[in-house]
Order: sequence, then C-alpha cells, then structure tokens
Amino acid sequence: MEYSLTAITTTEDCDAILDMASLDQEELAFQKTLQERQYRLITSGTSGVEAELSGVVSEITALEAAAAGLSEGQVKQGLMDRIADLRHKQFQLEKRRRRYGIPALLQKEYAITAIEKQITEYAGYVTAVTQRKAELATP
Repeated sequence: MEYSLTAITTTEDCDAILDMASLDQEELAFQKTLQERQYRLITSGTSGVEAELSGVVSEITALEAAAAGLSEGQVKQGLMDRIADLRHKQFQLEKRRRRYGIPALLQKEYAITAIEKQITEYAGYVTAVTQRKAELATP
C-alpha cells in the first residue's frame, strides 16, 4: 500500500510513528502466540474427541439393538439406563467437537494467517517510515 509519507515533515514525527508501530507489532506478535497456542490445543484434542465420539455412537447402536430384542425387565432397564448415559456423553462430546473440531481448527488457521499478513504489512510500513526519516535527516 502507498502511504502518505510526504505528510511527515520531521524526524521526530517519524520516531513517534515508529514507536507506535513497534508497540502494535509487539501486540500482534503476542496475539499470534496466543492463536498458535490455541491451535495446538485444538489439534491435540480434535482426534481424541472424534475417536471417543465414534466409540460412543457405536456402543449406543449396539446397546439399542440388544435392548430391542429383550422383554421388559431389569436387564432391559439396565441397558436403557446405559443408553441414556451414553447419549448424554455423546451430547457432551459433540459440544467439545464444536469447540475443538475442524471448524475451530480452520478458524484458528485463519486468525493466524490474518495476523501474519498484518505483521508483514507493518514491516513494510516501518520500512517506508524509516526511509522517510532518512530523507528528512539528509540536508
């Protein structure tokens, strides 16, 4: 991007702009670190959640098939209670999957990429202001 560098008339203005840019760059670096940490947490949790959810769904299916062939009684009630517990576990795992699943992973990848682009743009901005400062310093 082209910047209105000719509007800067003193090296002191350049120094002030560079100081602000430095603070902004530090904040971006911090935000990137946070996003990368969250990304690592998501990637480590995603496969575990998917595998556990798959196991729970399989167990529910098997227990429902077994319960369907049983007559009413204590055994069938025990299976139905176990199915209810597993359905609750399935609900909790699906909730975790939304938080740690592929959509969350993609969202973090996007956030990291956006921050990286901002960092790159700031580098160009700092270079341009530094060049302007050099121009102003030369008589």
